[in-house]
Amino acid sequence: MKSKTPEQIAEIARLKRELKDVKRLLADEILDHRIDIATLEVASEIYHFDPVALKKKSGGTKSPIV
Repeated sequence: MKSKTPEQIAEIARLKRELKDVKRLLADEILDHRIDIATLEVASEIYHFDPVALKKKSGGTKSPIV
């Protein structure tokens, strides 16, 4: 196996840090989305409306994260 240059080692370390940051940001976004869904569900129970009908009425699209 060919040994890596210092530049390659530094690039690998940078990419690992970047991947870790991206994973953290994605996890934060997924959590925020799930909180929004839960909030909408609770509000729909309190105010007696159908969130699916509301979404259809507003022309919303289905989220890829559920």
